[in-house]
Amino acid sequence: MKIAHESGTAPASSSGVGVEFEPKVTPVGTYYTVFLILMVLLVVTVAAAYADLGILSVPVALMIASVKAGFVVWFFMHVNHGSRMVQLFSLAGFAWLVILFTFTLADYVTRT
Repeated sequence: MKIAHESGTAPASSSGVGVEFEPKVTPVGTYYTVFLILMVLLVVTVAAAYADLGILSVPVALMIASVKAGFVVWFFMHVNHGSRMVQLFSLAGFAWLVILFTFTLADYVTRT
């Protein structure tokens, strides 16, 4: 594990070359905004639970939950500050989740 030095560089690697890095800092206002969005989505979730949407109840609830999970992963797990590889694999995870939900809902809808 590399420990940051006061100069802003990591300790020299085995090749003798230091690695420069720039710490990412998310403004506090961003966290308040995301919190507000999540609270609004909570109210939407409760409203959707009380609304009679028929067969669309489950897909709507899953869609709202997926959006909330996306905000949590993107901001609170700091994927927005991650490398392109981290973002790609996070997106691939969500794509896989969509595939699983699609097949699950296809099975759910076809049952009597």
